[in-house]
Amino acid sequence: SLGLNVSHVLAHKTHVFPPRLLPAVWKLLFERGAVMCESGCKETSTPLHFAVRSGAVESARILLQLCPQLASIRDANGFTPRDMLGPAYAEMEPLLRTAPVGL
Repeated sequence: SLGLNVSHVLAHKTHVFPPRLLPAVWKLLFERGAVMCESGCKETSTPLHFAVRSGAVESARILLQLCPQLASIRDANGFTPRDMLGPAYAEMEPLLRTAPVGL
């Protein structure tokens, strides 16, 4: 097992889920133990890592409200979710914003 569950999928695919239902679904996943707040992930990343990498701002916001300690949990490679916001994003964003359409 890679340690992935439905919470990782939701964090990665937030954009296909009805936004009005996200808070209730995340709360249910926490209540059912699908999101672990206490420790790091030895085999993978937390749902917050997935949300940050996917640009799922609303899921990231909800995850941090439900479990603030997720912000400091390191993934299997030793990265926190904040580390995922590294310089590549700052450099890539202007490139994507100004790229000609159709290339």
